[in-house]
Amino acid sequence: MNKPLLAALALLALPAAAHAQQPSFSVQGVLGFNAELEGDKAEVKTAQGSQKQDLDDEDLESNLGLLATVDFPVRPKIRLGARLAYITAEGDDSEADITTIDIGGYGRYMFAEVGVKPFINLGLGLTHVKAEQDIPNFNEDEFTGFGWHVVAGGGVEAEMGGFNLIATLNYSRQTASPEGESDGITITFEDSVINRLLLSAGVAF
Repeated sequence: MNKPLLAALALLALPAAAHAQQPSFSVQGVLGFNAELEGDKAEVKTAQGSQKQDLDDEDLESNLGLLATVDFPVRPKIRLGARLAYITAEGDDSEADITTIDIGGYGRYMFAEVGVKPFINLGLGLTHVKAEQDIPNFNEDEFTGFGWHVVAGGGVEAEMGGFNLIATLNYSRQTASPEGESDGITITFEDSVINRLLLSAGVAF
């Protein structure tokens, strides 16, 4: 079993370790904005050797996705759990289709526990990045890789009878080095970073 998978399983085990009795689940739609892809270098490897090329930063458009969370009370006003996020975007210049999947640990500090409940939150974990982009003289158009993410921000949860409404605003940073291989040529986009603000809203129960 590879290290990324072991790390993901360990992060998903956090809720079980909480030994709590009242889990909270949420499902939210996500809209991203002020999104930017920071490129470092593209490395091209062949049988004859390798060379690197500097990459320009570019804006990301149409940042849309879904977010699911589960958390458990471990102490008064403190909840720990896990989050799973799926987000798609498109490069403004490259027109690359970029899909990211986050899976990781998640914690919230609730300023109130009944009625309208503002909170701050922090999430850390693994990221999988897939970029689909046509590159001249290269037969593969899919580049994938694992990396890491951090999200931090806050939100509010409001009781509405049998369920709650929830809305959050988070800063998200994802880092990975996706690569693709074709005909003995490997292209790696080294240390690619996606920064964006994520506005999400949905239901919690």
